[in-house]
Amino acid sequence: MLTNNKIKEVILHVGWSKTGTSSIQSTLYDESNNRLLLNEGILYPTCWLSNHGVALCSAFSPDPGKYAINKFPKVLSKAEIEKKDKLNLKKFEETLNNCSAKKLVISAEGILPLPSESIKNLKKYLMDIGLKKAKFKVLIYTRNPVTWTGSTLQQRFKDGFQYAPAMDKLKNRTLPTMFQDKIGKFVNIFGKKAVHVYSFEKSRTHDMGMVGHFLEQLDVDKKTTRNMNQIRKNDSMSMFTGEFLKYINNRTPLFRKGKQNKTRHRRDHQALLTLPGDKFDLSLNEKKEIASIMKNDLKWLKKKYRIDYLHENIKEKANYKNVDKSLDALEKMYPTLTKTIRNALVEFMESRLISDIPSGHRNQCLELIRRFKEQEKDLEQSDHIENRFLSTLKINDIDRGVLYRELALLMEAYNQIELAELFMQKAGLYKATVGPLIKKKHEQYKEKLGKNGPELEI
Repeated sequence: MLTNNKIKEVILHVGWSKTGTSSIQSTLYDESNNRLLLNEGILYPTCWLSNHGVALCSAFSPDPGKYAINKFPKVLSKAEIEKKDKLNLKKFEETLNNCSAKKLVISAEGILPLPSESIKNLKKYLMDIGLKKAKFKVLIYTRNPVTWTGSTLQQRFKDGFQYAPAMDKLKNRTLPTMFQDKIGKFVNIFGKKAVHVYSFEKSRTHDMGMVGHFLEQLDVDKKTTRNMNQIRKNDSMSMFTGEFLKYINNRTPLFRKGKQNKTRHRRDHQALLTLPGDKFDLSLNEKKEIASIMKNDLKWLKKKYRIDYLHENIKEKANYKNVDKSLDALEKMYPTLTKTIRNALVEFMESRLISDIPSGHRNQCLELIRRFKEQEKDLEQSDHIENRFLSTLKINDIDRGVLYRELALLMEAYNQIELAELFMQKAGLYKATVGPLIKKKHEQYKEKLGKNGPELEI
């Protein structure tokens, strides 16, 4: 058991998801910001990913095999998961034991839905490794369930889930007693005084935003907060992207019978997440149904924590008002998309989009469909090269960013600069982290071809 740490207080931030959590985690995880916090006696562990919930959910969930971290890039066995989790906890204990900080901050998006027994086991673990005398403080941010559901469904789309089952699960299992169940669980385990609940909508109006509000709860000096480089994350997607992902996840799902569909891969939709235009939104009827389902739960939240979502004005947005912006950007990125995504896009535009968008945008949509079909012959060569390269590799769920980078360098060696530029652009879209090599090479290829375009972000 660890006994050498100096921790006097443990701040456990458990979400909700879609309440600025990613921005908080990314900001505190940043190397320079992390040092500023350490100078204030606050430890935000960097031995794990920025979202500590990835490690903790795997270690304390009754079913760790369901998490993506244990399924990609390969499906781990029970023994492999246990070995990995044990190593992760050991890293955490060493970090804790080698630090002079007085406060420990754990931000674990994902543990909110864990069963009570798992949360009890997590608390017991923390106490057993030398934090028995530390004061526990649990931070929870709530969000209007209507907008939360919309944001949550967007994440489900990204993860490959089909719309109807995901929405039904939310309506029937999560939403009816969402706040009572999840907040109540932490109150039962940590005590009423330890659990602090805030409205996301109100907290984000802090003069330094969500991150500023969060740091205020840690008693961070305002000067330190101002000196921090806030990293803002915005996970919202366009209406076009949301509706298309609903379509393709139903038509060609990411998973079939628990196994990854060989015609899809986890980041094949990544480029589409950047499409501009109207933001994804639920229908007016869905919004009203959610508000009705949660009426009793919202009364409980208002009574217990004075957070009132009962009188929110529910409105319907004008969908596809600015779909021309989505279509303009889509035309530029179309060649970088996989064959499966391209085929589905044309089908979606023909069968769904053309009838849903305002009449003033239909000619643009029809013309784009025609041009996309014409491009397919030109894209056959790159598809053929990619497929041949993949067939020689015996790697499951290969990192497409790495694949495209290597294909680009191969095409460069054969002086096929147009193909090299296309593959390097794909590498920038599909690789989780765009390194300097990809950016540098892409710029070199564009210069040789006399092309202008946006730079890849590192």
